[in-house]
Amino acid sequence: MIKVIQGKRFEDYLKVIFRVKTEKGEVRLRDIVKELDVKPSTALQYVLKLRDMGLVTYYQGRIDLTPLGEKQAKKIFEKFSIVSEFFREVIGLNNEKADEISCLIEHILDEESLKRMEHVVKLWKSKCSHLDSFEATNKQ
Repeated sequence: MIKVIQGKRFEDYLKVIFRVKTEKGEVRLRDIVKELDVKPSTALQYVLKLRDMGLVTYYQGRIDLTPLGEKQAKKIFEKFSIVSEFFREVIGLNNEKADEISCLIEHILDEESLKRMEHVVKLWKSKCSHLDSFEATNKQ
């Protein structure tokens, strides 16, 4: 029986596994230890729990997402990206601060709020691109 992940920490692990796999092509336990600043034994416990949930495979220090794990990890990563983009683009925070805050609130944000944030970012970008065009035209 496959379980749905619950809890901030499990989401953090899936998000890190997804990101590292996207960047490096493979994920090792030491990558998770470094990224999350945890002990190897702690990382291993979470990886084994994710494996038991059917979300990852783990063999000889290598971790891979199952199709279900990849689907959930993409959803978590997209949510994080939307929230982070909102804080960078609309609020004007630097990348580090935007990511820090996004990591804290992404876990409690409901779908409606997330969609509204995404809408605001799109509107903001649309308005900014019009302003950039206007400013470029006026400088000539």
